[in-house]
Amino acid sequence: MRIALCYKENLLREALERMLSSEGGFDIVVGTNKASTAISAAKVHDARVLIVGQQGLDSEDIERLKPLREEATFQILILGESAEAVDKMNLPYDKVMPTSTTRQKLYRLVRDLGSRDARHRYMVRERPPIYGMVTVLTPREHEISLKVAEGLSNRDIAQDLGLAEQTVKNLVSVVMRKMGCKNRVQVALRLAKAKQNDPSAT
Repeated sequence: MRIALCYKENLLREALERMLSSEGGFDIVVGTNKASTAISAAKVHDARVLIVGQQGLDSEDIERLKPLREEATFQILILGESAEAVDKMNLPYDKVMPTSTTRQKLYRLVRDLGSRDARHRYMVRERPPIYGMVTVLTPREHEISLKVAEGLSNRDIAQDLGLAEQTVKNLVSVVMRKMGCKNRVQVALRLAKAKQNDPSAT
């Protein structure tokens, strides 16, 4: 699987490149500290995932990354503090992972992202699922609801999505309220019923 990597800190970038290629088995098409170079290489070499280190990104890098919200043919993984911090920078992403994550978890996430079709992801995000005639979940709430339906704990969800556990707890409460559910099992049942009625809803 081909990967493009943009990371400002040279030593960390080189270490990440070696780790991903030798231990993870990924084909690194470029390792650079410039977003423009990483994006160009990802397009030319048909990379499946672009990994970007959030720390140290300058205004030029951010401007280069922003258009990917609509046009990227690859998945975007941000290594950073949290999804909230990345959202404040208005960066596009498919997943945010803390830099403190384990190697094995990073490899699993990169493989998972690389197996997805990036061409339809924003269209799906912009069509929030509707439960009943009134309740609409935001894309983030929908993502949380799916994790809840999988049986994940708040802590597991927080780690998967790069969010604070308290943020996840708050979002789960909002999801349950909007969906009219009293517990996590009811969320799973409601999603299953919605999928039966409309397979594109989840």
